[in-house]
Parts: sequence; C-alpha cells; structure tokens
Amino acid sequence: MTRRPEDFDYDIAFSFAGEDRAVVEGVASELKQQGVRVFYDAFEKAALWGKDLYQHLQGVYRDRARYCVIFVSAAYAAKAWPKHELKQAQARAIREHQEYILPVRVDDTEVPGLNATVGYIDLRQHSIPELKKVILQKLFGLEVEDDDVPELTWKGELVEFRGIEVASFWPAKLARAQLKTTYTLDVPRMRYGDESSDWHAGEIPCHDCVAVKGEFHDPGCDVEECPICHSQAITCGHIFK
Repeated sequence: MTRRPEDFDYDIAFSFAGEDRAVVEGVASELKQQGVRVFYDAFEKAALWGKDLYQHLQGVYRDRARYCVIFVSAAYAAKAWPKHELKQAQARAIREHQEYILPVRVDDTEVPGLNATVGYIDLRQHSIPELKKVILQKLFGLEVEDDDVPELTWKGELVEFRGIEVASFWPAKLARAQLKTTYTLDVPRMRYGDESSDWHAGEIPCHDCVAVKGEFHDPGCDVEECPICHSQAITCGHIFK
C-alpha cells in the first residue's frame, strides 16, 4: 500500500560522513526553517541521547523518512555509520521498488551498492540553494516556490492576526498578496464581425486593417473590440498596457 507523506516522521533523512557536515548543515538548516521535517543528527541531540543508535538509525533510514539524501564522498565510503545508514536505505528501496535514495555527489567516489546509473546532484556544479530547491521540488512538485512551503508544511498552528485566529502562514501570505497589483488575463480576441458595433463586416473589409469577416484584426487596429469591457481595445488599457 502506498504511504502518504503524513505517514512519515520525516520528509528527508540526511546520510553523510562527519567530514561533509558543513555542506549538509547549510541545506538542512534552510529546509528546517521552511517547515520541512528533516532528520539531521545535530537537530536530534536530545532524542538520540541514551538510545541504541544502531537500532534507532535503522528505523529512521529504513522506515521513517519519505526520502533519504546521501552525500557521496570518500569519507562516506570509508566509514561504518554511513555504511549502516545506506544499508537500511537500500533495504527500503528494494522493498518498495520506488525512488527513495537521492544521491548528492561531493566527489567521484564510487560507493558499493549504489548504482552509477542512479540520477544524482553534483555539488561541484550546483550550489546549496540549488540543492535545496531541487529537494523542495522532489517533495512538493516542480512548480513549488519558496513562498509556497510554509503553507505546504503547515501542521495546523494558529496565530492571532487583526483580532482573528488564522493559519500561521496567513499573515505573510497576505503581505505578499499586496505586492501583486495587476492580473494578467488570457482571454480570446474578438474577430472582425463579432464586435458589438455594426461595421458591415459581411459586406466590406475592416476600414482600418482590411481584415475580412471572421479574421483577427491587426494588433493596434482601432476597430478591434476589447473582450472584457467591449470598448476600443487599443485605448481601454485591458489588453495593451
């Protein structure tokens, strides 16, 4: 049965070697600030304290995350804990036959068990903001923008705003709405002969652009009618600005 995003404790689990921590921390912190549920060990110090890490990490990387992002490097291939994490992630990928392991290359190291044909992001060619963007696209779709994420990751928190309880993301969303001062409408053009004025289109061509009945006018023709307000299209301001 396909699991839903809300069935997981984490949206992303990061698997990496300590030598690559500076790289991982940047993207993990930015994602967490936007409300993405991230498993990154530095965020979990209290939760990990006293636990059997072998068992606990097995559950995280095998069962509890939507995706596992692994940072492939020489240090990753050499160390025991990353190998354990990758083993659990591979078990999940085999079990579900779905995209789960998302490789990020730090260098050209080949990691046993990770097929060279698996698509990856190369950090030597992409920035941390670009990596963050592609992770968000993986989670929420290709059209996602940073401003969309607080709403997409909303967990029901409410805040008081102008005397009314609203979703926590709503004040910022409304503020952004004030920046959009116009709409761009995609409306069908009027053909010669469909105007509300009688131009005798069945008898003579347009007196301004010489279109015949059923043809579109030349843009800028003073006969063309605005389909929104039905006044002269070149002067009403709806079509030509």
